[in-house]
Amino acid sequence: MSTVYGTWTVGALGISNNIGGITTNPQNGFQDGTSSIISQNLGANKPERSLRAFYWALLINILIGAVLMSASLLCLNPLSRLFAEDNEEFAVLIRQIYRFEAIGAIPLGINSAVMALLYGFGKTRITLIMNFCRIFVFRVPVLWALQQFTSLGSISAGIVMAVSNTASGLLAMIVAAIEIRRICRQYNISWRGEG
Repeated sequence: MSTVYGTWTVGALGISNNIGGITTNPQNGFQDGTSSIISQNLGANKPERSLRAFYWALLINILIGAVLMSASLLCLNPLSRLFAEDNEEFAVLIRQIYRFEAIGAIPLGINSAVMALLYGFGKTRITLIMNFCRIFVFRVPVLWALQQFTSLGSISAGIVMAVSNTASGLLAMIVAAIEIRRICRQYNISWRGEG
């Protein structure tokens, strides 16, 4: 859908996603490790430890998001020039799009931690719905609306990423609150992960 803004926008969005990967890749690594820790503790009949593992992953992912987002924004000028080479106009477009995308670093960290919780407790249907919403509720309709009702141009690609990533984080928090409550009732533990 971003091709309507031209190949530079598509390229800048792709590069923006690569720069965003500086933050999201470590968060996704913690997601993978935490889901294993959660399921292993659940298998060992220690659901309270599973819940504590989630809380630690949540804290670590928020910290990673804050620190690496700040670092990437501070280094955005040289990073954009690295990808754009001598084309300053393309470098400016990369920076404009990434500044919006960077807003999602912390919400995506929250989303990753919640995904770990859901995978660890075997709630894969919920993760499917959340991933569906991220693309087909929070991303595609927003981009369509921006294309139909605004004249923002290429910046729309960055705005869509900010909206989608932030909304995904908010949805993850709501799902986590509901699922943690269910887990606590099911295993008779407190929400702090104490038996």
